[in-house]
Amino acid sequence: MYYVRARTSFACGGATSRAGALVVVLLMSCVVLVGAANATPPVQQNGRISFSSTAIGGGDIFTANADGTQQVDLTNTRSAEEAGPGWSPDGMRIAFVRVTKLANGLPLANLYVMRGDGSRQTQLTFFTSPWDQPGDFAWTPDGSQIVYAYLSATGNEIWAVNPDGTSPHRLFTPSGYLQGLDLSPDGHTIVYSQYIGPPGYYGLFLRNADGSGPETQLTSGFDLHPRWSPDGSKIVVDSFGTDGASAIFEINTDGTNRVQLTNGEEQAGGASWSPDSTKLIYLGTVNGAGNAGIWEMNADGSNKTEITIPSPSVYTNGPVWGPRPAAAIKLDTLMSYVATLSPRSSLPQKVAGTQAAFAEGAGSYTNTCNKLNAVANEARSESGTILTAAQAAEVISEAGAIRSLLQC
Repeated sequence: MYYVRARTSFACGGATSRAGALVVVLLMSCVVLVGAANATPPVQQNGRISFSSTAIGGGDIFTANADGTQQVDLTNTRSAEEAGPGWSPDGMRIAFVRVTKLANGLPLANLYVMRGDGSRQTQLTFFTSPWDQPGDFAWTPDGSQIVYAYLSATGNEIWAVNPDGTSPHRLFTPSGYLQGLDLSPDGHTIVYSQYIGPPGYYGLFLRNADGSGPETQLTSGFDLHPRWSPDGSKIVVDSFGTDGASAIFEINTDGTNRVQLTNGEEQAGGASWSPDSTKLIYLGTVNGAGNAGIWEMNADGSNKTEITIPSPSVYTNGPVWGPRPAAAIKLDTLMSYVATLSPRSSLPQKVAGTQAAFAEGAGSYTNTCNKLNAVANEARSESGTILTAAQAAEVISEAGAIRSLLQC
């Protein structure tokens, strides 16, 4: 059992919870730990999705293609459970929540970050009490910080920390309990769901991301877990339809033009934007029964497609759509360049092998780093014979830049 502040309204086996207080739930069976939305520039290539699943025992962080294929378990832990993944803006790292157990059996949740292949896991928060835990979080657009909700039994605060765990600091203290937050794509504004009492219970608020200035209330309709579109034009929230079923709604960033995207038969929540702002992925059930699967729909709610098939024994949580990794994009650029070089060069084959290594999944970064070394060494060996010195220097420089992205 896991004590966690309920962070969504969602159907669990047909039952819908609107609790805002601390509740006892099974980590992977009921509470939806929604990952951070990606505050990225408007024009981005869509990458892989990430989510938590019990497909291989305990709750682990998985990645998959956007159509649900090629699922890879990144954390593969048995002594802990992980949930709530959130991609960095460059698609190279994933932040997540890990839950361990204290000696007395009570759960302990903390925020972590890892490379996109599951390696180099770094703890960011160091809570020691089960009553203190990280809530929703969001990366800043430049990837330099992670803004997160600090939830406790006595109140909530909003903090920021560097992705290497340094410089943790409080930004501000909201006036009520939180049920989700996100950053605007320019990083200047934070939107958060805050308790306001009946009849709406939770509304959306805006404030400067550094905590300065007053807060501005946008909505008052039981709106949870806001997710700002990467193009900055819309916000989606979890709420309830007129039939009382959990549903996904879309609003303008000034709170106007509220549109319900999912109907009551679906029991939907936990939406995440595609990096190009054209689609959403979310958790949904059919007729509100059974475990939730991951669905995809257009940003206007049309063309709903189930991309993971739920199982009675597998629980899925917190899907989030990441951008195409910066290293993959730069490898494409490097491949295009070496393809223009002398046909006697073996660099195209070596770069192609590097691309294949990067796409392998868990633990792929180390292999990719090694292959990039081989690319640079080959460029040096061909310099002055097959390649000009300038061509070799260009390849070596680009390989080095990609190694830096991979944190080799």
